[in-house]
Amino acid sequence: MIADIASSPVPVALLDTNILHFLDLYTKRAKKCEWYPFGEATHDAHPDSKSLTDAYGKGKAVMRYVLDNNIQIQYSPVSELELLKGRLRGQALLKAAEEGIPDRMWSKFREKEVGQRLTPPDFCKVHRGIDDFIMILREDLNVEAVVIRDESMSEVWSIARELAKLVFLDTNDCLIYASALTVGAKYLITDDGYLREKVEAIRQSSKTGHGAHVRKLLAKISPVDTGTALPEAKRPNAL
Repeated sequence: MIADIASSPVPVALLDTNILHFLDLYTKRAKKCEWYPFGEATHDAHPDSKSLTDAYGKGKAVMRYVLDNNIQIQYSPVSELELLKGRLRGQALLKAAEEGIPDRMWSKFREKEVGQRLTPPDFCKVHRGIDDFIMILREDLNVEAVVIRDESMSEVWSIARELAKLVFLDTNDCLIYASALTVGAKYLITDDGYLREKVEAIRQSSKTGHGAHVRKLLAKISPVDTGTALPEAKRPNAL
């Protein structure tokens, strides 16, 4: 059943895969270093990595926004799978580097070469890392971060199929936007400029054009009143 945004007591933000990753990185580092919101230590730039500095900054921005506005986090199952795949690949590449294989070779590894280097403990470690992140949010910060429920996935697929007839999106991005629509998210937080552009174009044409079509689609799939605003796309540094 598609959620009614207006009646939801807590606003929902749907995080895409990269934003979920940034929040995970920042949450664990912040707890270890006693950065906001776990302590008073200053959040400094990472001395060795501009990309990590950027990731921590975006994760902190999302964290502050969620806490200041009492936001519930939701994410699509496709994001959970992307996180798992990326981190399992990272485990395999670490092993390849330890074997002395040069980056010109391991950076081009395919599924078979990745899979050959993974063991059951690697899978357990990666899954546990994601579970730990969700537990820190819930137990330390009273923030709910939940994956979309199985019973809602048929609606996600139905909406994604119809969206694919309206706008060109990457397959996973289409599923992520469909997920945001399904759960009645107030915000879709993404660092993807193209996805954000398309989501905002649909939202701003809510009475005509693609936006009106999306509303009719939601009304047909669910009897719940979906006359409220469509999800607003936000980038982390503009929260």
